[in-house]
Amino acid sequence: MQTLTFFLSMSGSLTAWKKTGILDREILHLSEYIKLGAFDRINVFSYSRSDLALLSELRAADPVYEKIDVLVPSRSVTKPAVLLYSIFGPLRHYHRIAGSTALKTNQISGSWAALIAKVCTRRPLLLRFGYILSRRFRLNDQHLAAFIAHLVERIGLRLADAVVVTSEQAAKEIRGRTGSASKVHLVPTYVDTELFAPGNAIEPKGRFIYVGRLTPQKNLANLIRAAQRGGFEIDMFGEGPLKGELEKLAEALGAKVKLLGSIPNTELASTMKNYRYFVLPSLHEGLPKVLLEAMSTGLICVGTNIPGTNDLIEDGVTGYLSAGTTDLELSDALRRASQGKDTGPAARALIEERFGLRRYIEQEAAIFESVLK
Repeated sequence: MQTLTFFLSMSGSLTAWKKTGILDREILHLSEYIKLGAFDRINVFSYSRSDLALLSELRAADPVYEKIDVLVPSRSVTKPAVLLYSIFGPLRHYHRIAGSTALKTNQISGSWAALIAKVCTRRPLLLRFGYILSRRFRLNDQHLAAFIAHLVERIGLRLADAVVVTSEQAAKEIRGRTGSASKVHLVPTYVDTELFAPGNAIEPKGRFIYVGRLTPQKNLANLIRAAQRGGFEIDMFGEGPLKGELEKLAEALGAKVKLLGSIPNTELASTMKNYRYFVLPSLHEGLPKVLLEAMSTGLICVGTNIPGTNDLIEDGVTGYLSAGTTDLELSDALRRASQGKDTGPAARALIEERFGLRRYIEQEAAIFESVLK
């Protein structure tokens, strides 16, 4: 029997995914592993006992979840004890993990739990970089966190049997750090192309949707200034520490920007279908999932010319890229998108060709097969 143990990110749980509205999206690939026969069973290393009750609900709705189990703490884990569980949890669940065919991480955050399991059980490990955590911390001027993350990445790259990255930029950097190109595999993240499918847009020209966290990385203050400069309307969906500051900026400028709060992923697809335009003004990204979803929906997408985003958007072909990240440059890109040709069909075609769920599972299954020989 082929069994995968999947390690969630630090503090992660199925319950947390549900609370943030992304459970359906994030758990989809686990159920597909089962449906496509890549694995017979899956253990999910989780940080919340609430996942036991949630998994029961999932099993009642879909029998495929009978083949998925959660490895949880013996009691509720408080924030100070999360780190301890990430270290000792693999030992608590040693026998279940040792019975696995392979191990896989979700992100680098908390991946040391999988590294400990790897050392103890000698099971093959697939280390996944959805983004390079040390790079993200460094770009956000979190230098101590960047140092620690780089150390974890270094150990992980040494211990892992295979490494998966999601963007060309990440592949280049990680291959340089491992010195072994054959160990690093580029597997772009997936999108549910059946759920995120083109609809009948009702929003007028000049009205854009943004979906994501309200953090400095997303460059939203400049997007608000760009909206005011060009007379564009922006509907922002998301939560984050900058919400109050952004609301005050929009009001002070008289910008036509609405901050509409978070939206569950189950509702995102139907909401996106009501728009024609999407914008992601980030300063840096991995391979942005929300951009994949917007392109899959056939929206005319605007992004900044940064790694990750420009892996997906070819200017004037599958979307529009701003020359830089300033409000003036963003405003120009928004204008070109609203006045230029419809890039939605080309964006949709790209997603169907390269980023479907089945293709993702088949690529990772082939990697697992190669390390299990």
